[in-house]
Amino acid sequence: MALSSSWDIMRAVRALLFSLAAFLSSVIAIRAEKPSPGSGGTQLSFKIPKGYEVGQESVSPDGRFAILYPLREEDAPQDYPPNLLVRLEPYAVVATLGEGEGHPQSARRELLARWNGNSVVAIWLAAKWGSADLWIYELENDKVKRVHPVFQEARKYFDRDFRQRFLKKYPKESDNFTFVSEENEEGGAQEIEFKGRTLSLNLFADNKPNLAGGPHWTAALRAVWDLDQAKFTKVDFRPGKIEVRGAPCWESEFRYDDRTTASKRRKAQALAAGRGVLWIGSRDFRRIYQIDPATWSVLQETEAPGIPWAAVWTGDIVRFTLGEGPDDDRYLRSLDPARGFREDRIACPDLTGSYLSFDGSHLYLSQWYKRRILKLDAAGNILRAIDVGAEICGHTFADGMIYVLRGVETPDEDWRIARLDPRQETPEVMDLAVVPFACRSLAFDGANFWTNHRAANEIISFALPA
Repeated sequence: MALSSSWDIMRAVRALLFSLAAFLSSVIAIRAEKPSPGSGGTQLSFKIPKGYEVGQESVSPDGRFAILYPLREEDAPQDYPPNLLVRLEPYAVVATLGEGEGHPQSARRELLARWNGNSVVAIWLAAKWGSADLWIYELENDKVKRVHPVFQEARKYFDRDFRQRFLKKYPKESDNFTFVSEENEEGGAQEIEFKGRTLSLNLFADNKPNLAGGPHWTAALRAVWDLDQAKFTKVDFRPGKIEVRGAPCWESEFRYDDRTTASKRRKAQALAAGRGVLWIGSRDFRRIYQIDPATWSVLQETEAPGIPWAAVWTGDIVRFTLGEGPDDDRYLRSLDPARGFREDRIACPDLTGSYLSFDGSHLYLSQWYKRRILKLDAAGNILRAIDVGAEICGHTFADGMIYVLRGVETPDEDWRIARLDPRQETPEVMDLAVVPFACRSLAFDGANFWTNHRAANEIISFALPA
């Protein structure tokens, strides 16, 4: 397979963005010694409380207001102090946000902000799949004039439909559903957008966003919240079709041509190579297949206890990253080819993570949006973090080096294969070639690399140019 190279323009843009971020950080990232003031009224101080940092993306256009985030403890998950909406200079607490539960920056659940001028801000809780709450704060004379519980009001439409249409018909099903970001997953309209004194809201809900089988419910809402009337003035609620997803199955029929294989209907996600066979995980149907690449025959089929996002051969077993439960929480599990999946599992850091590689002693787990690869010990603790500088959709070891698929998913699936030396204290990531398709997973069989072209239902083998 012919692969081209070069990424100079994107690297220059990224360097410029990093320079701007460093400049902003030097201007407003202030730390202090005093404890956080209470939420009962505005309290003045000239220092930001110890244990907090300013959210660079949350600063108002005039630089006067921002959200404070509790500092994150990577190695010790804990109950964090609450997020605060503050005036920066002179420092004053304007409001305690949410329900008192703190969320550090870049955590699995994070508070984000979008300003409409300098006195109105939408603050929402970004969760794994999409938004989990949303408020609009109106400020006047550096104090909160009004809080609009937008998400609470929007959820009433979904709750009513879910109870009346779904739970009455399927009372044994879970009574939970999840809001899913259409902007991130499907390229749809923005979830929230200010237009003068109104906020346009675009929400989509799904009771099984992790593609689990069984009864399936969805609904969507397009609405406009009027700040002057403090209510929705336009509501377009659209119940989705309720259907029962069929039992998983795989049509083990492949087309083999020039070292490229394609399944007729099922999309491969996880991929590992070892001892002359391939291990393929179907994301949509939760099945693991052991494939003979010489004949493309299925040697073994195993049901997975979750969504198989990634796999790696470790010499005698296959390790998988599986998504489990309604929130697609990520766990490491082991598949013994002779006995099936083992009962024990290890939670991924923050219950997030995707692709895997193995250096002969340790697992390496990548986190897509944090753009890093984590070296783990046997218990799943982080031993080291390697910054890759871009989103990661696969990595593998070959001749002591880490080869990684990195780039940007949206809007055009722009990916490159790069190489880094993990023996270096701060590895230099060197792009080697452009990957001209939307690749997922990376494996090395000792001679050639393998990856999935999931959208085209293909598994592709290639060698890098000398």
